[in-house]
Amino acid sequence: MRDSLSKPLSRIGVGFTTLACAVVFPLVLPQAAWGDLIPLPNPTYSQEFFDSRTGDRSFIVDDTQYWYVEQAEENAESGGVDADRYQNEVYERPTHSTFEVINDGGTERFGAQEYWGSLDIVRGEYGWDTTYMYFSIELYSREHLTSDPDFSDDSEGLAWEYGIRFSDDPDGTGGILLRTIDPETQSGDGANTTFNGNSNTAHRDSDRNTHDGDADGADGDVGGLDHIGASGLNVTNEDNPLEEADGDHDMDGYDEDIIVNDGYIPQGVADAGEHEGVVALYSRIDPLNDNIVEFAFNYSLFDDLGADYPESLQYLDFQSIMGGPTDPTGYMWNDQYDENEAGSPNRGDGGSAFSEFGTNGNGNIYLLDTMRAGFDTPPEDPEVPEPTTVALLGLGLLGVAARFRRPLV
Repeated sequence: MRDSLSKPLSRIGVGFTTLACAVVFPLVLPQAAWGDLIPLPNPTYSQEFFDSRTGDRSFIVDDTQYWYVEQAEENAESGGVDADRYQNEVYERPTHSTFEVINDGGTERFGAQEYWGSLDIVRGEYGWDTTYMYFSIELYSREHLTSDPDFSDDSEGLAWEYGIRFSDDPDGTGGILLRTIDPETQSGDGANTTFNGNSNTAHRDSDRNTHDGDADGADGDVGGLDHIGASGLNVTNEDNPLEEADGDHDMDGYDEDIIVNDGYIPQGVADAGEHEGVVALYSRIDPLNDNIVEFAFNYSLFDDLGADYPESLQYLDFQSIMGGPTDPTGYMWNDQYDENEAGSPNRGDGGSAFSEFGTNGNGNIYLLDTMRAGFDTPPEDPEVPEPTTVALLGLGLLGVAARFRRPLV
């Protein structure tokens, strides 16, 4: 796929006159008939982000293997902040939910006996061109490990839900959630290294400007409800009980489905009406690194996003989820759950045998990982290469092929 638009003309096997005529077809064919036939370009990444690596924090005591989550005192660069921060909607939980205090050679650690490298985000990338926004999520490994130091199961691979949240608002308000489920097997060949729309969906926090003092119909509520008191991404259900997902104020998170049914734009998306039935979200396993899942989101199909949207990104989260929560209408999670309901992988103070919230570990927010990657200032516009003559001719051939393909329904 990486070379699909750069083959010499001698290998294409058609006359130049035919090619010259073919170039015009993509300009007149409806996108629903040919858009999903065009090979996507290689992703253009201009931003890179890194996350805590729970996979590096394993230890063995009495022939039992444990994992603990990075604590603030371990890493001076963290500025004294734990890797998992319920207050800030940042989570590091790619382990079993139950934690216990274990003496590791004189150091007491709050550890769990099971770990999924395929949930442990270590790196993410972001970039865009004039059509697509690109994202990648790199996981620690493809392995599932347990308390048995000799056990390793790498057959699961990247079999869970992986997603991206982004917005031009620092609190995530009015933003978009992209999701793919089990990208490992979606192509049917067990590799899935070609961009496709299988099992991809996207959801939007609609009507972000409807806050008018009315507690009902609280759309634009990802990040909080600014008309009921203290609000924002870092204001939790614990801080303001009125800021509660599915509570009296009917917070509904990413409430609008803008991509459904394997990557397609459904009926009724007002700013994408001309593109109904077109694939707008693609995903794949990186063909050069099978620890990475990649997304390509065709933002140009949505009028309200605008050509400048990628440059105005202020909030960006990468996520992986096996357990919960997964309901797109339940964000943010620190609004949906109070401290006790959320639980924590961080040990409590004063030699406590429990977590910082008095739990035995993680609660309703479990078996997942997130990575915050927002921007203080918008990222620089990446260099976008001009299309080559051969690339344009290749697209022309695809336009010819599309004429004999039944349109999408």
